[in-house]
Amino acid sequence: MTMDEMKEKTVLITGADGGIGREITRALATQGATLVMACIDANAARPVCEVIAEESGNRAIEIMQLDLASLASIRQFATRFSEKYQQLHVLINNAGVFCAKRQETADGFEKTLGINYLGPFLLTNLLLPVLKKTPEARIINVSSNACAQGRLDLNNIHLKMGYQGFKAYANSKLAVVLFTLE
Repeated sequence: MTMDEMKEKTVLITGADGGIGREITRALATQGATLVMACIDANAARPVCEVIAEESGNRAIEIMQLDLASLASIRQFATRFSEKYQQLHVLINNAGVFCAKRQETADGFEKTLGINYLGPFLLTNLLLPVLKKTPEARIINVSSNACAQGRLDLNNIHLKMGYQGFKAYANSKLAVVLFTLE
């Protein structure tokens, strides 16, 4: 794509300050997109944003704080985003975690499932009104081939019994794939 192909497009990327998210942000910045970096720690994301803006020459990059482990944070973020942006061309649900030991979110969900699946599910649904107003809007959900090893047990979805980090991760990525297909 050339610099102008994404010029009029607004893209929201969760986990935009590290790993895959940072590289997606970098690539889209060079293509001229207006970018919203949804990150848990805005201060930690700021140097990444500054480097990408400098390298790409694209100053249309904003950091917005979002904690996918908190339903309240997701709701607040969606409200702030929808008030500021009238369109969302691409939503990239990229943020994710792998927890070796069982942890819970502020809302009592197993953390890996909460951040990798439940958070993006809520965020996507809250942003549907702005997505639907945007011609040719797209939702991209980042998963992993670990999903092939996932087995969702609805009686133990939060793995209160028999927690294993990889099992939680694989289950969360399977949930993401099933959500995407649905």
